[in-house]
Amino acid sequence: MEKPIRPEPKIVPAAGRPPLVRAKPLGPEDRIAPRRDATTPALGGLRYLAVSREAGSGGEDVAQAVASRLGWGVYDKDRLDDVIQQLLISGTILDTADTPGDWGHESSGSAIDRNLVPHEGYVPQLVQAVAEVSKRGNAVFIGRAAQFILPRDETLAVRIVASEKYRILQITAHTGVAGAAALQSIRAQDEARRRFAQRFFRHDLTDPHEFDLVINVELCGQQRAANLLLGALSGRIAPSARAPQ
Repeated sequence: MEKPIRPEPKIVPAAGRPPLVRAKPLGPEDRIAPRRDATTPALGGLRYLAVSREAGSGGEDVAQAVASRLGWGVYDKDRLDDVIQQLLISGTILDTADTPGDWGHESSGSAIDRNLVPHEGYVPQLVQAVAEVSKRGNAVFIGRAAQFILPRDETLAVRIVASEKYRILQITAHTGVAGAAALQSIRAQDEARRRFAQRFFRHDLTDPHEFDLVINVELCGQQRAANLLLGALSGRIAPSARAPQ
């Protein structure tokens, strides 16, 4: 289930903002190259599962259920951040996290909380962390716009959704946060995720055409959602049948 709700976004006066540094958005040419070795055997032509989800929908639980059935590793924000730290310690990547600027600041004077929105310098590290994980074997990625980093033809891209009413109930049951506070929190998280993908990858997470499957977990339940993904990974959705991106 979703992690505990973070504090709501804060308003940052224009005078207090750091200078903007605009990183080049990543495009199709920046994707990780497809793997052709036995380390990451294809399951129905697919080696990776990238799960995007609406806040409070329980997408993490669905991803974990699939990974458990397949014996694949699971990589969410925390685990990918651990990989980044390992790569920094080993000197494999440079520490760019202190690069000035914060793309979350907008001309309106508001900013998404930094706990929800990564820093500009984080994205190159994220790409290298996903690349490192992809070398280790088959994996399930939760969020982090991983579907736009991984090889498209080897990745099943999925979006887990549910109504706001359902998601509020789930958040309340797991965290105790209820009503307007829960609604504000899930909307803030959804917006932060949407802006992250749009800013750095030029993709819209709210567009169903960005995904191979969009599953309403409110209608089918988490177990059936996991079974649908297992079926898709077994070859019921052939990569060759998907439109190129």
